[in-house]
Amino acid sequence: SPEESNTQKNSGVAINQSFFVGGDSRLGFSGFSGSQESYERIVYGPYLTWAITKQVFFDSELFLQDKKIKSNSAHEKGYATFHRLGWEISKGIIPFTQFDRSFLNDSDDTSRFDSYGVGLQWFPYPHFETTAFLGKEKAASQPENDLWWLMLNLYL
Repeated sequence: SPEESNTQKNSGVAINQSFFVGGDSRLGFSGFSGSQESYERIVYGPYLTWAITKQVFFDSELFLQDKKIKSNSAHEKGYATFHRLGWEISKGIIPFTQFDRSFLNDSDDTSRFDSYGVGLQWFPYPHFETTAFLGKEKAASQPENDLWWLMLNLYL
């Protein structure tokens, strides 16, 4: 955020492997091992893109995390999930519904965070993507808040 003047740099290595299963569906696994000034972490897990039909798909990811705090060697273990159901109503136009959950420290109930809502993904040209999302977010023991974001991607 603009208020933060101290951004820490992550360094590490990532792996990713996936396979097509059942035609257009994809099953994969990814992992990351890295560190920054205050901690080291390993993040890994499976993901799935299930082509329900030629136009309807379901994306799901589960990532487990083991984070070691350098100052006291404490471990924080937790997980994050992502689920999206999308429907390509016309070439390059995909409305979707999405649910995310993270619980990155299983010994701290206040680390739980949920978000859900609807969005629209648009691929107007090859290598260019626009995604908009409107929803709600809820952190543990906090009131629910409105959430929106807009993302533009250019793939080289």
